[in-house]
Amino acid sequence: MQSGVCYLLMDNVSVQLIVQLMLAALLGGVIGLEREWKRKEAGLQTYSLVAVAHVSLRSLGMSFLTSLAECRVWYSTLRELSLR
Repeated sequence: MQSGVCYLLMDNVSVQLIVQLMLAALLGGVIGLEREWKRKEAGLQTYSLVAVAHVSLRSLGMSFLTSLAECRVWYSTLRELSLR
């Protein structure tokens, strides 16, 4: 039997989200380093933060839409059962 923490880490969606967040931080950091090297205002921290925030909000929005779609399926199923 797996513990709660191990199960969370083994969950495919969680692993995918962690990888996306790390990749966003890395790629945002690369862009930020390039801008710092050229002495522009927004640099490493700014671009890393913006990239990670984008992935976080996109993931939150997708989970909200998925749960909304599931609620609609349940509502239509319950409605059909009540009409019988």
